[in-house]
Amino acid sequence: MPRKLEWPRPKSKSHDSRARTEGEKHSPPSPFTVHLLTSEQSMKSQRASYVDCTRTSVSEPPWEGPLLCHNSEQEEQSQKKSFSSSETPGKEKGRASAQESEEETEGDLLFQRGDLLEVPRTLFTHFGIYLGGGYVAHLIPDILPMFSKDQGKIGQMVTNGRLILGVLVKCASVRVDSVEDFAYGSQILVNRMDQVCSRPPLGGEEVARRAEKLRGSVRYSLLWYNCEHYVMYCRYGTLVSFQTFQFCKTVRKMLLSRRVAKVTALLWASLLLYFRTVSACAVLPAITMPFIIWMAS
Repeated sequence: MPRKLEWPRPKSKSHDSRARTEGEKHSPPSPFTVHLLTSEQSMKSQRASYVDCTRTSVSEPPWEGPLLCHNSEQEEQSQKKSFSSSETPGKEKGRASAQESEEETEGDLLFQRGDLLEVPRTLFTHFGIYLGGGYVAHLIPDILPMFSKDQGKIGQMVTNGRLILGVLVKCASVRVDSVEDFAYGSQILVNRMDQVCSRPPLGGEEVARRAEKLRGSVRYSLLWYNCEHYVMYCRYGTLVSFQTFQFCKTVRKMLLSRRVAKVTALLWASLLLYFRTVSACAVLPAITMPFIIWMAS
């Protein structure tokens, strides 16, 4: 007998929905749903990290978001430090150059190139020519150039011992020193000789050129070529020293006077009487010396 074929009965809607729910419970979620879930979670975490990053009191960041923000702040601070450190050498150089320019301008504001500077000392007055930039050319007795050619030692400030020995051996040098070393704590007078000297002063550039041209070792004379002779030649073109003139005038008043001539004559007469000599060798100076002093007085 032929077999009877039976078609499967259609399942009801309730049975299909029940099967679907059971399958969803046991089957894993699709990749699409997983991706959606992770993207939503990441957005939530980023929002939370942004909120935590904007706050200053962040103790333990939940993930990389706040940590990255904190690192960016550190990088900005390090960049600022590196920028400031890169600027410091330039600023230091600028400050050093500014200080040097201030020192130079202080001297240039007080004096002009070619000015004659005077510094009163205890027994004499020291003279120099201002060259500009805070430096002065002046003639000063110094014994060291006779025994040494080391410019480093010679360029140091001249001590009193070097100065006195230079006066005795008649050795001096025209050197360039700063205004502070030249003044040595004393007051500086400017161009006071313009009121005394009858000659008009030369131009400032010419005066400074002459002062710089005579630099080096020179012969020294307390009466006939000293620091005043040097500056008078540079500024006025004449070798005159008013200090020497005053000194000679004082000496003449002390020695070449009528009173001194009378005292000299009495001394020679007493010597002749004491030794009882009437020879020409003794009488001639006893007569000539009082006579010369009398005539010079």
